[in-house]
Amino acid sequence: MNKRKKNYNESPPKQRKPRKRNIHLFETPEFKAKLTRSINEHLEKKSQEGLTFPTNIPLNQLLSPCKKTRGKKGRITRPQNAFILYRKDFQDKIKKENPEADFMEISKIAGTWWKNETDQTRNNYILLSTLHSTVHQELFPDYYYKPKPRQKVNVEHNNDNDFKNSKSKVKEK
Repeated sequence: MNKRKKNYNESPPKQRKPRKRNIHLFETPEFKAKLTRSINEHLEKKSQEGLTFPTNIPLNQLLSPCKKTRGKKGRITRPQNAFILYRKDFQDKIKKENPEADFMEISKIAGTWWKNETDQTRNNYILLSTLHSTVHQELFPDYYYKPKPRQKVNVEHNNDNDFKNSKSKVKEK
C-alpha cells in the first residue's frame, strides 16, 4: 500500500472560487431600460389608435429577445413571429394543463390552439410581432438576417420510381 504520509506543515488544499457567470447583453440594466422604453413608446402609439393587447405574461417579458442562441454566444436572434409570441405567451398555461409535456409536445399543443384561435386573437399576435420587429430594429439597428447558404443537393433515381430500390447519388456543389 502506498499511503501518503500526512505532513502537518502543509497548508490545506485551496478551494476553488466560484466562476463568475458572464452576464448576457439582454440581462444588463441598460438594455432592459432601453427595451422597456422602446416597448412603452410603441405601445403608447398603438393605444392611441385604439389597440389593446391582452396577454398572459407582461409585454416586456413577451417582447424581449430570446436569450438562447445556437452556436455563437452573444449572437443577436431574429425577431419573433406571431406564432412564436403566441407559444411563448401560452406556454405556462399549457404546462399547467399538461405538466409532463416536453418542449415538442407543448409546441404541438400550441399549434393546434393557434389553428383554432379566432381571427381577432391571431391579428393581435400579428400586430405584436410587427411591434416586436420595430422594437428589435431600434435595439439592433445594424442587424440584418443573413442565413447560411445551403449546399445544393441533386438526387437521381431509377426510371421505375421505386424509391426503396433506387440508387441515389448525392452531388455536392
